[in-house]
Amino acid sequence: MITLLLLKIARSFTFLVPVSRIRKTLRKDFSQKIEYSKLKRRAKFSVKKGNILALERPAAAKIHVHGKNNKIIFKQGKTPLPLEISITGNGNTTEVGENVHIENEVSLKIIADNTFTQIGDRTALNRGDFYLAEDDSRILIGTDCLFSWNVDLWCTDGHSIIHPESRIRTNKGMFIEIGDHVWIGKDTRIGKNVKIASGCIVGWASIVTRSFEEENCIIAGVPAKIVKRDRTWDVAMPNDYDRNH
Repeated sequence: MITLLLLKIARSFTFLVPVSRIRKTLRKDFSQKIEYSKLKRRAKFSVKKGNILALERPAAAKIHVHGKNNKIIFKQGKTPLPLEISITGNGNTTEVGENVHIENEVSLKIIADNTFTQIGDRTALNRGDFYLAEDDSRILIGTDCLFSWNVDLWCTDGHSIIHPESRIRTNKGMFIEIGDHVWIGKDTRIGKNVKIASGCIVGWASIVTRSFEEENCIIAGVPAKIVKRDRTWDVAMPNDYDRNH
């Protein structure tokens, strides 16, 4: 009797909620558990009290934050961010915009106070090192940018350059600013106090040591210079672009 009663209850329940829907829900919950358990193994956090993590999407790398009043903000996106962050200092802010895509691990290292790092919406990165070592400096990357493999942004020099008589340091690093819709080629290095205007292309293996404020140019070389004007780019592969235009 008890078995028959349970069968009747089960049948009435499956009438209200189809079995396929139950299975789908269970499968979804289970897959989410697996996904986030993998993320927990991949992401390692070491964040001292007095700092803020505001992550609207999961991380998939190491985040180490020491000091106080540091903020890391990840806005919404579809995939986990393999962005390795190391901060030793106070009052630093790192902001990653909506739908930023990082194909392979990118490293951000900050050993200073009151810096600001911003990666704009829909920008795509593919392996590289970002480094800030001077107080009040900043790295700003615009929207819809594309960074190829091994692009390094160093907003500082490794050591001090000084005048021999006055002993005044002459190589202060304050900013790197990349405009909107900038494509930076593989193995490029961008140094301190550099601005690159919107719509530009930076050629493969270039070393950029000065600012380029003219939009829609191709910049290339060691050191980099403007090699073509009135050019911009599209994310489509060449054959795909030709078929559609």
